[in-house]
Amino acid sequence: MRQTLFCLVIGLFGYANTLAQQHVSPIQILVQAERSFAAASKAKGTQQAFLDFLADDGIIFRPNPVNGKKFHQQHGSQPGLLTWEPAFAMISFAGDLGFTTGPWEYRKNKKDPEATAQGQYVTLWKKQPGGSWKAVADMGISHPTPTTKTVSLRTELAASEAINAGTTSPDYLKTALMSQDFLFSKKSIETNFFTACKQFSLPEALYLRNGRQPFALSEASPADLSSKGTMSWQPIAGGVALSGDLGYTYGAYQQQKDGKQNLGKGYYLNIWQRTPGKDWRIVLNVTNPASPEK
Repeated sequence: MRQTLFCLVIGLFGYANTLAQQHVSPIQILVQAERSFAAASKAKGTQQAFLDFLADDGIIFRPNPVNGKKFHQQHGSQPGLLTWEPAFAMISFAGDLGFTTGPWEYRKNKKDPEATAQGQYVTLWKKQPGGSWKAVADMGISHPTPTTKTVSLRTELAASEAINAGTTSPDYLKTALMSQDFLFSKKSIETNFFTACKQFSLPEALYLRNGRQPFALSEASPADLSSKGTMSWQPIAGGVALSGDLGYTYGAYQQQKDGKQNLGKGYYLNIWQRTPGKDWRIVLNVTNPASPEK
């Protein structure tokens, strides 16, 4: 009798645990993938963490986009401790594409009480055929120590079911998004980068620049985003969620004066959301300047 009761209790516990797992939302699973990624960096080191969590075709920016797994295999393990934590996450309605962003810190020695460098990271995630999440792009910035280190996680669904792509081809949506990125650049050349951002971004879009804290477009001034010359860019690749509400592009940018003198160049990653009006708008933009040519 006791054995029968014990088996019944164990069975009910397993059933309850299964129900609990079924009620975990896709975005919670995405956030947990990021946290597991960060935990692996602490336990195994940064190199092994990236090898474990990057997709086979996942890219990192050094500062140019390169295959992340090949880079880490070729460069070996690095000393020190890299830690990070998600502060914001967004996922597509289809639950196949999402991103997380938040603060990172680096310590030369694991036991150091204070970080020697810090900044903000962006990880773009894609669900794999087997159901696991893998990072398809990773990029970030460095900035001075923030005034506060308190991190409270916010999550958001990219769109409602009304945005669902339906029978629209993912390839068509990807082509349309790449064209939107090109038009964004064209507008920047014709006017200035700040004006172009206002037209092609959501007001709450997050902008990440080396040397300063991340800021929302709604808080930015022309001086924050406009250069002395013109800023243009060329998209290299991108992708779109099956639901057609979240996508990304990345490529190379350059700043010029009078169309001739180079003021700087580098690489960018744009994350886009498709709004109820079915127009693509930027929700996050991050750039990494290239090393000056010698």
